[in-house]
Amino acid sequence: MTQPIKVSVIIPVKGRLHYVKEAINSIYSQDFDLDRIEIIVVEEKNYGDRIRDELKQNFPKIITIENNDDEGPGGSRNTGLQVAKGKHILFLDSDDQIRSNFLSKMINILENDKSCSGAVCFSQSFFHTDFNFFERIKLYPLMFIRDMSLVSAFLFNKRNLYKTSFYLCQISHMLFKADAVKTLKFNYSYRRGGEDWDFFIQALSCGGIRILPERLLKFRYSPGSSTDTLLNRRLKWKSYALLANSLPLNFKQGIFYKLFLNYINLFKTKNNGN
Repeated sequence: MTQPIKVSVIIPVKGRLHYVKEAINSIYSQDFDLDRIEIIVVEEKNYGDRIRDELKQNFPKIITIENNDDEGPGGSRNTGLQVAKGKHILFLDSDDQIRSNFLSKMINILENDKSCSGAVCFSQSFFHTDFNFFERIKLYPLMFIRDMSLVSAFLFNKRNLYKTSFYLCQISHMLFKADAVKTLKFNYSYRRGGEDWDFFIQALSCGGIRILPERLLKFRYSPGSSTDTLLNRRLKWKSYALLANSLPLNFKQGIFYKLFLNYINLFKTKNNGN
């Protein structure tokens, strides 16, 4: 008898075939029943460098879908979520890799805690060889604060993520219960910045997010993934400011909320206007 799908892994892709292959291979390396994992690759229709046919040749069991709307990775995740059959949902970024025990450990947390909507782990960050040295230096404090927020919440918040530290997480570091997030959506209004954070806020409103204090994922910083131009900074600031104004009241308190406001102000420039 065929066992039901346990995990749906949704990967939005835009080219970068080599990275996507590495991500998929990391899924196939899991110490878990591979027949109970479905991999859903969603490719944007209007992107030039099409790779899904070649992916299908290399990985015949994956599900490939075309995202017909020009809505970026959030739209592709929404498309994948509509067809996902798994009890648990992983939104894996196409350039990240999960360690062999990621799924078994994260699923164990979710199935032993009925009150949570998801789980989050620590990660090992690494940089592409062409990543600018000075940009790396800028990221180290953020990486440190991210880890310390998780350590603090694990020790002092009953192993649950602080609601006000939602912006210190990455989407691929998390595994969600499908029952909690199946009806949620990535909001296109925040596509320039904060789209994933808005999804976390929605998930946190459905239940806690448990912390697993182990580095179970390799998180890659690639050149161009955070292109720093005046236009991008302006668009990010507007998107972040929109999200800050729409936060529920219980997310607007404490030190992490103040740090969030300071963080988004880093993207504010004299030319941003209103």
